[in-house]
Amino acid sequence: MKKNTILILLIILVLLIIIHLVVQQKKVVYDLTGGFVSLLPKDFKTDDIAKIEIYRGSKPNEKVVLKNELGEWKVASAYSYKANKDKMDRFLNDIKGLEGEQRTSSDKVFDEFQISDEKGIHLVLLNKDDKPIVHYVLGKSGPSYSDCFLRYNDKKDVYLANKNLVSHIGVYGEDVTKVPENKTWLDLNIFKIDREKVVMVTVHKPEGEMVLEKEFIGEAKEGEKKNELSLKPEEKEETPKPKEYKWLLTKPEKFEPDKNKAEQIASSLSNIYATDAVQRDNPESYGLKDPQYYAILKLNDDTEKKLLFGIKKEDTGDYFFKLSDSNDIYLVRSNTFDNIFKKEIKDLKPEEKKPEVKKPEATPTNKDVKKSIEKQEKVKADTKKTTTEKKDRS
Repeated sequence: MKKNTILILLIILVLLIIIHLVVQQKKVVYDLTGGFVSLLPKDFKTDDIAKIEIYRGSKPNEKVVLKNELGEWKVASAYSYKANKDKMDRFLNDIKGLEGEQRTSSDKVFDEFQISDEKGIHLVLLNKDDKPIVHYVLGKSGPSYSDCFLRYNDKKDVYLANKNLVSHIGVYGEDVTKVPENKTWLDLNIFKIDREKVVMVTVHKPEGEMVLEKEFIGEAKEGEKKNELSLKPEEKEETPKPKEYKWLLTKPEKFEPDKNKAEQIASSLSNIYATDAVQRDNPESYGLKDPQYYAILKLNDDTEKKLLFGIKKEDTGDYFFKLSDSNDIYLVRSNTFDNIFKKEIKDLKPEEKKPEVKKPEATPTNKDVKKSIEKQEKVKADTKKTTTEKKDRS
């Protein structure tokens, strides 16, 4: 009986040892003590980067390609439109300081960290000869969200990088099917001027033309202007005060519009943001060859800027847009279009001030009359008393 019991216990022990060994083989060992190491090639310089390719591993044909052309970054995969300089500077600066801590050397965690060949975001830096300098596979954001997991494409070592390169690329969350987009890298602030320099706005649409002109208040006439050189030092203004002005509608009607409403049109035209860029080859198909909608801004140096608005893109509701002196064609939001062309003359008129209605005087009640009589009688009694006292003294 005892021998059987010992045998059973030995069998159980052997089974436990086997299970332990199997579990240990499957278990991933994380190295948390390796410290930070550079993740860049030796003698690496950001100036060596001539091209950058970014793509989801499962969709290698849907690449974002950034190319340095004579010192200016272009989005080559988006018809070579200009890239956002500030964004490129931040991205390259993060790459320049890229370090990381090794966390594991096992491919068993690739799916967990979204860092497999298929699920990961591939970031390839290439030199002027179109040869890879380094090829990373980026995974999900790290625990602090200012970092991310990455590895070299041909190695299993997984690092927690000190910079979150994924955040620059604009791919967030657990959706491993989302691909990087060209518009993330485009410079979409496509037209910007100082609104204060605008002195005339012409808005043209099929129904007619509307002209707004700025009139400065209290501006000296030509013969009345003082010669700056003849002024004494104490007469010169250190900082010129901004000129006061009002807007005048001069076409199709003539009146002084609500200043804020006129400013809204000038402001909408002075700072245009796009949602995306499109191919330049056929402006006529976008309604931009002879547009029905356009606006002209005249500036205080007598130069003019003409902004052309084309047809609406049905699937997004955005409008095609270009400047008259440029071949670049973009899409702008419908609310930008509406703020400029959906304004009617009546919308610019100042709101009529309602005449002030005087409140009717309250009709005194019996109680109020009684109090008034009592007050008057008290005053008379006090006066009589004072007079009597004066007579007694005399």
